[in-house]
Amino acid sequence: MIDLTFHDYERTIVDAWRRLPCTRGRTSSRDHALLRSMHARGIPAQLILAAFRLAALRRSPDLPPVRSIAYFLPVIDELALADPSYIDYLIAHP
Repeated sequence: MIDLTFHDYERTIVDAWRRLPCTRGRTSSRDHALLRSMHARGIPAQLILAAFRLAALRRSPDLPPVRSIAYFLPVIDELALADPSYIDYLIAHP
């Protein structure tokens, strides 16, 4: 696990957020505050990226775009309890 500065952590996550097909692509000040909180709590960026991938795969394309990173919190919580090899798998298999 590599410790990222908040700036790198935020940039990594926001860049991934913008590439998701189910989002509107923009982040809000609330999203940035949420990221600051998650970074302070030590939630790894890789876990968040894996949650983005898993939630996007589970989501119907017929739904309106996701407007907030907070949408992914239940999946982040789910993966926080998962076997770390599953997170590695999600990251490695696009």
